[in-house]
Parts: sequence; structure tokens; C-alpha cells
Amino acid sequence: MRLAILCQSFGRFGGAEYTCIRHYNSLRKMKKDVTLFYGGSESLPATLDDGNIKNIPSSRAVKDFLRFVISLRDFDKILIHHHVEPVLAHILSKRYSDKTIWYSGSMLELPWSRHITGLDYRSVSQTVAHTASVLYGRYVSRLLLKTPFYQIAADTLRWLDTITVRSFSRIIANSKFLSNFLRRIYKLGTTPPVVYPGYDDEMKRIALSTHANGGKFLLAVGALTPLKNIGTVIEALSLLERSPTLVLVGDGPENSFLRLKAKKLGVRLLIKGWVTPNCLAKLYASSSLLVHLSLYEPYGLTPLEAALFGKPAVVTNYGGVAETVLDGVTGKHADPRDPRDVAAKINLLLSDEVLRKRMGENARKRAMQFPSSSEAAEQIWNLLEA
Repeated sequence: MRLAILCQSFGRFGGAEYTCIRHYNSLRKMKKDVTLFYGGSESLPATLDDGNIKNIPSSRAVKDFLRFVISLRDFDKILIHHHVEPVLAHILSKRYSDKTIWYSGSMLELPWSRHITGLDYRSVSQTVAHTASVLYGRYVSRLLLKTPFYQIAADTLRWLDTITVRSFSRIIANSKFLSNFLRRIYKLGTTPPVVYPGYDDEMKRIALSTHANGGKFLLAVGALTPLKNIGTVIEALSLLERSPTLVLVGDGPENSFLRLKAKKLGVRLLIKGWVTPNCLAKLYASSSLLVHLSLYEPYGLTPLEAALFGKPAVVTNYGGVAETVLDGVTGKHADPRDPRDVAAKINLLLSDEVLRKRMGENARKRAMQFPSSSEAAEQIWNLLEA
């Protein structure tokens, strides 16, 4: 089987894109015939390009774009990994409907934002204007993002996305939560099968050979965007009598805003930016616990990675992360919109070392039951061949 994997980044290079790269690399190590096509508003980090990754042209470059679409006829299967732009997805669903599969990490968030978070997508994504500009041009972007044109665009995209998704030959979800969500929103006849994305194989290897200590800081890993809701974590820490240092791994448009917010509220904050896997492993091992309070999280990989190092997590009570963090067993669930609830859950774990260690041990045992990225890649391949 010849497989084409398609992935585009929208505004940042984050967990979805890294997962795609890991799956692609795993399949190549298995000697599978697979080609990765990558594109979008963010360039592929040089360290991740193995020289065999091909470009997805913008739909604005009409001739190159059409040649790319036609070239996909040479593949037996086309896997949309997480997301590609709506125009391309729709073309694939019509031209290659019998062999296009969607490995979904989320719905198309702009048109479905109010169903997902109850918020206007423009308020939770500070990169939407940049992404739209790259894909469709600056003037079209400005027009579509203005009210009332924005609502018209969102309604049109929701209609187009529904037609597109229902035309794919198959859908695979990255969590049970998302699988049920997709079935309900798109009114699918069957519930999509689930393949968890899997944690980095190297991270598991490091965890098995690393001694995790007690830790004296809280850790959060992810893009610094409104959707990741770090601002609420800072507010929660300001409510504690003895606020620990919050260490953030990641970067994004909210970097300066979060620094100012922490300074104003008297919370000690250290932003590390993006770090190497070895450095991240050391931070997991030396932290007290992980906080992951996204407004919407279909899966949530970082709590599982932290669990490999015996760390419990305080996580959002909405989304697929509840499948990896069991409330009261391997961590605590909290209302991501309520700083007082978040503060109470963090304080509970910080103030009770015995409880924190017990949950950390439970988390580690549970994490070992989940697949690694190479195992996930093999599961996806088997589903494609079935």
C-alpha cells in the first residue's frame, strides 16, 4: 500500500504537527511506503525535515496546487492527519472520496467554535488572521474576519465542512470523547474507531531510566494561546497562600500578556520556550505536578507524558483529557473557567505529599498502558489496510 499523509499547520507548529511527524517517521522505520506532504502558515522545523517531506502548495498558487492534487492519484490511500485547509479537504473528499481517510485530532475549529467552547473563535485564536491571510490573501482575510461577514463565512464553512467530512471513506478519532463528538455533530452513521496519538517513544525510554524527585514547581506545556487558558492558572495560583513557581514550556502570542499578568498578581513565572525532549523530560521529572487547563482538549498528550515520570495532573474537566487523567486516581479534574476551583485542586495535591505521590504512582502505571507513537502509527496503518 502506498500512503500519502497530508498535514498543514495553522498559525503554530504544535502537538498535532509533532504527532504527525512521529507517526510518519515510525512508519518509515517499519519500511512502509509512505510520503508526507506538509504545508500551511508555519514552516516545518529544520530538525524535523528528513529530506523526503514534500510541500503542499497554497491553493492560491493554482497551477502548483492542481498538479499536487493530481499527483495524489498515484497513492492507494490518502490520510489527512489532523487537518488541512477546508478547500483542499473538500476537493479530496470529492475527487478521492474512496481512498481519503481523516485522522481527526479536532473538528475544524473556526466554524464549530461556539459548539466546542461557546466562544467566538476570534477571541480564542490570535493567529486566525495570519493563517487566513497566508491561505487566502490579506484582503480576503480582512473581509471575512469582519462582522457581519465573519458569521456568514463561519456558517458557510460549517456547511462545507459537514459535506466534506461525510464524504470521506473513513474517519479515525484520537480519543473516545472526540469520536462521540464527531458522530453527534456530523450525524455520522457509525462511531469512528479510536487510535490514541501515543507519546514519544524516546520520552518513555527516558522516563524508564530517570529518577523523578519531589519537585518544587508547577509545570505547564503547550502553546501560549488563549485556548490553552494559562491566564486562569496564573489567577488560580494568586489565590493560594503560598504560590509555587509556574514553569511554562512553549511559546506563542500570549507570551508578553502572561508575563505581565503574573507580575501584576505576584505569581512567580518562568517561560522556557520550546525545549528539547531531554530538557522537557528533566522538567517533568523535577516538577511537583502538571497543570493542563485548556478550554477545549480533544486528547491532551502532556498529562500522559508527565505521568510517565510519576507526576499527577490537574486538568480540564472537558474533553478527551479525562480519558488519560482519572479524577481522584491519577490527578484531579477542574473547571477551566473557575480560578477558585483550579486553586482548590492544585492546593489539595500540593498540601498532601502522600496523596500526590500515590496519584503519581497510579498515573505512571496507567500511562504505561497507553500506546507509544510507534504503536499508534502501526494501529493506524492496520486500520487503513483493513
